[in-house]
Amino acid sequence: GGTANAADIVKAMADSQAASSAASIKDEMYQKMLGIQKEATQVAIDAHKSAADSALRSSENMAKVASAAANNSSEGYKEAAKIAQTTNEKSMESMAKVATATAGKKEANQSQSSSTLECKNPQCDTQISVNAEGKPKKFCPKCGFNQHED
Repeated sequence: GGTANAADIVKAMADSQAASSAASIKDEMYQKMLGIQKEATQVAIDAHKSAADSALRSSENMAKVASAAANNSSEGYKEAAKIAQTTNEKSMESMAKVATATAGKKEANQSQSSSTLECKNPQCDTQISVNAEGKPKKFCPKCGFNQHED
């Protein structure tokens, strides 16, 4: 069966070469696809590493900023406390001076007005102190009688 068999043989050889060529192309394409997948995976890994490094650096910088802010606010609180302490000390000194002056003035007034008058109520025998002008208090501390009415 010469020509029919020859055609079948040629066809079988062509099919075999085509299958072999297709398998070779498939293999080559599969290898390229694996290479592209490896590159993409490596690019993704590198991108994740870069993002993690950036996040780490950013958090380190934020920690530095927070630390500096905390130090500055602590210094601010210390300065405010010093100012408050100085103000309080000055206020206490001023109040002490006023209290001393007032006490001295009262002592002077008491020494000048050491005289007393009897209560105007005939039934009361209380002595009422007199101010610097020589006038008694308005009311008797014992009976409550008005000392300024005549």
